[in-house]
Amino acid sequence: MIFDGKVIERSYHANYSTTFQPPGDQVSPAVEALPWVVALMKVGRGGGAGAEGEGRGAAVPDPAKSPQPAIQKFEPYIVTQGATPATVTVHGINFVRRSMVHFKGKPVPTQVVSPTEILFTLDAETQRTPGRFEFVVVNPAPVAPVFTIGMWGNGTSNLARLIINYKY
Repeated sequence: MIFDGKVIERSYHANYSTTFQPPGDQVSPAVEALPWVVALMKVGRGGGAGAEGEGRGAAVPDPAKSPQPAIQKFEPYIVTQGATPATVTVHGINFVRRSMVHFKGKPVPTQVVSPTEILFTLDAETQRTPGRFEFVVVNPAPVAPVFTIGMWGNGTSNLARLIINYKY
């Protein structure tokens, strides 16, 4: 294979490493804190948004207390660089009408489908650099001031990582 004018061998090597692997020996999962997400789902914590079994078609709430969101899984895990926008589906709990996905620390176009599903779109500019990038779901601050005193959490979900693959 030729990349940037250099011949690159693509066969297996014992000392193979990837640019997408985090430093160190520990492999980082695509979604962090899954035990916390499972526990959150079991207790049904939140503004009625995201109990297990809710899916498409469920009304998307806009509760006064804006519950703590959590990411359970997402698809696809790998997006290839391209000129066309890529849409990623996120499954989790406690998504509300004004939830936003922050990719590489910046808000991206987000569509809340249900209390357990969000779609976000990555444009060509966002996909320009290949690598492994973090994203979170952020719920808005509570509307009712009584919920801002220590019971809200920070309104940010657990961390997930999406790979943007090289376009060959």
